[in-house]
Amino acid sequence: MKKGFILLLTALLSWCMLAAAADVSESASGDYTYTLLEDGTAEIVGYSGSETEISIPAALDGYTVSSLGKDAFNRNRDLISVIVPEGVTRIGEFAFYSCSYLERISLPEGITEIGKMAFGECTLLTELKLPASLSSLGDSAFYECRGLTEIIVPEGVTQIGRTAFYHCEALTSLVLPGGVTTIGPCAFEGCKSLKTLDMPEKLTVIENNTFSQCKSLVYLALPDGITEIGNTAFFGCDHVSYIVIPDSVTAIGEDAFSVVSPNGGWVANPGVVIVAGEGSFARQYCVEKGLQYASALPADIADLPGEP
Repeated sequence: MKKGFILLLTALLSWCMLAAAADVSESASGDYTYTLLEDGTAEIVGYSGSETEISIPAALDGYTVSSLGKDAFNRNRDLISVIVPEGVTRIGEFAFYSCSYLERISLPEGITEIGKMAFGECTLLTELKLPASLSSLGDSAFYECRGLTEIIVPEGVTQIGRTAFYHCEALTSLVLPGGVTTIGPCAFEGCKSLKTLDMPEKLTVIENNTFSQCKSLVYLALPDGITEIGNTAFFGCDHVSYIVIPDSVTAIGEDAFSVVSPNGGWVANPGVVIVAGEGSFARQYCVEKGLQYASALPADIADLPGEP
């Protein structure tokens, strides 16, 4: 009896697995491969074409396209320009990963999610406007997009994933909304052309390596409410002149403001002045680490890019 029950249970489990597999079966329509989602819309999961410029269809076989799935255009070496249609609300993980010749992509309003590594290593991507509807920006979303020069992150985004803009080396202008509460580790590491940045007012922690190697950054004011600055958060920011740190900061990690010395070692940045109140944790940190400090910004701070 027991053996029969086990056989019956095994058969039922096998049937369920086959049914689930059938539910996610792939269909082909021209150069596109898609699956049907639970809401009856289509998710593109593959593309076999060789065109350099494409307008992704708004529907396939009568099904509205709502999602570009994981790896959908991954490592395509032909694409230069892509237009994403109205109706798409999600761009999945690695969707355009390493499309190394992609220069332009048009995203419609209505997109709410850009997944992990969605545009990672699209090194020639220069034209991109994030839709106002966007609310989720995954880890490494624009990892090593070395051609991007300007990014405006929409108001609805509250979290910037780790390594989100890692080594976006041409990025000179970045606008973050005031509602951002979390910026992941290494989010802007290696953005060596970034000169100015308005920090979100609701941010409380600057993670490890967040602004490491931002070599063109010259001035930064951290908002009141910041409590912690991580290890090597501003490491290698060779040209930063002033960083304003509020009294709310109670923890600063190792080598947060260090640079590489001529002999190859790590030393406290000799060119930066930390503006911090008397008796504050930041002031004490400066004393311990040999950093310059001041109680207020100089009168000629207006001469610096990104002045308050």
